[in-house]
Amino acid sequence: MSDSTILLQNDTLELVVKPVADVAVADLLATIVYGAHGIRYRHSGRELKIGQFQNPLYFHLYVSGTLQGFYCLDRRTVTGPWGPIDGFYGRYLAVSEAFQGRGYGRLLKSEAVRYVERQFTPPYLFYSYIEEKNVRSMRLSNERGFASYGQLKTFVFRRLRPRPDPRVARIPPAELTAFLPRLQAAYQTYALKTDARIGYQGNYFGLKEGNEWVAGVQANPVSWQFLTMPGTSGWLMMYVLPHLPLLNRLFSPSYRFLALEGPYLQPGREALLPTLLESVLAHFQLSSALIQIDSQDPLLPTVTTNMGLFSGFESVNTHVMIKAHGLTPDQLERLQHAPFYCSSFDYT
Repeated sequence: MSDSTILLQNDTLELVVKPVADVAVADLLATIVYGAHGIRYRHSGRELKIGQFQNPLYFHLYVSGTLQGFYCLDRRTVTGPWGPIDGFYGRYLAVSEAFQGRGYGRLLKSEAVRYVERQFTPPYLFYSYIEEKNVRSMRLSNERGFASYGQLKTFVFRRLRPRPDPRVARIPPAELTAFLPRLQAAYQTYALKTDARIGYQGNYFGLKEGNEWVAGVQANPVSWQFLTMPGTSGWLMMYVLPHLPLLNRLFSPSYRFLALEGPYLQPGREALLPTLLESVLAHFQLSSALIQIDSQDPLLPTVTTNMGLFSGFESVNTHVMIKAHGLTPDQLERLQHAPFYCSSFDYT
C-alpha cells in the first residue's frame, strides 16, 4: 500500500489507513494511560518504535480534523507448529482522554480488522496480548471474533546489586548470525515465533564458555511511569519504597527495567540463566528484568528455579488473543496446545 485510504468519513469523523504514522501520533501516545483496577502507568519511548515496523498498517481517527485515535496492525511472518504464516499483530490502540467512552476504540479495531479481511487472502491470523484485568479490551476483542489461545505469565528477575560475569557480553553481529539457527531450533515447536527483534539495538547477550556461546538472551531497556497503584501495598511501593536506601533499586514510580525475550540455554547449562541475567542487569546498571512466558512453556521451570529472594511472578495474567482466517481444524488444534513466543519489542 503506497497511499492513504479513507475508510470512513462524515461531517466530523474521518478514519484513514496510512503506511506512515502522522507526526501527531507521538504526542497522542505520550498522553495515554494504561492499566486496570487501580494500576495506572504510561510507557515511555513508544513513539521511537513507530517507524521501526517492517510492514505496518497505521489507522488514524480524526475528529474535526484533529487526531484523536490511533491503532496499528503490524504485518509479519510468524511461525506456527505447522510452519510460517502471515500474522497481523495489533498494538497502540489509543484514544485521547477527552474522547474516551464514545466507542472510538471499538471503531478503530473493528475497521482495521475489516480492512485486512477485505484486502488480504487467507491464511493469516490477527493476534494481540491483553491483560485479563483489562475487561474492556477483552470484551472488545471477543466482540470482533478473537479468542484466547494461551496465557502468559509475568516473571520479574531482580538483583539489588547485580554483578557482572566476565563470560557475558553482547554477541557480535557476525557471531549472532551463526548463533541464530540454534535459537530457531530451540523454539521450533512454538507458535507466533519471530526472530525479527533478536539483535535489536545490538542487545542480544550471550555467555561464552571456551569458544562457544552456551546461553543467550535479548534484553531491551524500558521505562514506565507509574501514576497510581491500589491498596496499602501500592501506597508503600509508590511513596515509601522509593525513599529506602538500596531497596529503592527494586522499584520507583519512574520504573526502569529490562524487557527480555528469546532466552537460550544449551541443554545441561540451564543453571547459567541467573548468572546471565544478573550480568546483563549489571551492564545496564539496572536491578529488574521482566519476561512474559507462556504458562505451557517448557522453559518455565528453568526460569523460576533458584532465581533469588526478590524474583518471582507478578499478579498479571495476559491472554494471547487470536482471530484466524483460513486455518484448518488441525492447525487450530495445534495452535491451541503450542507454547507461545512473546517478543519484548511487542509487550513494551
